[in-house]
Amino acid sequence: MGSGASLEIVAHVFLPVMRVLYAKDSIVDNFNSELISAINKGLLDSEKNSDIVITTGILENASKVIAQNVQHQYAGVISRDETIAVINLIFQAIEDEQFFDWEKPTLCGADKTQFEQIRKKLMLAIGI
Repeated sequence: MGSGASLEIVAHVFLPVMRVLYAKDSIVDNFNSELISAINKGLLDSEKNSDIVITTGILENASKVIAQNVQHQYAGVISRDETIAVINLIFQAIEDEQFFDWEKPTLCGADKTQFEQIRKKLMLAIGI
């Protein structure tokens, strides 16, 4: 399996997983159905590219097992509400002209522009 196939699996499985993990309402139900659909699509796309051979007639059973393992692995991921709180904190810091004095970029690890990019990435990750 080449690196292109790995990127395709990331694009079709991992990114939807991250979006589902940040779903606000009924996280388990949304997680299960959307994740299983994303895994099904990733597996079918990989089979289409001849990266894998699917020998089961019921793909959803295999996808459920993968979904359960992903759920277990990402059980401690930061919640959507926690992510929104971080986004709001970054916004408050960016808007406060006094916050980014001469030493804050050194203390925080990023300057005002970099924090704005981080904020945008977090918003994109949770779909806001």
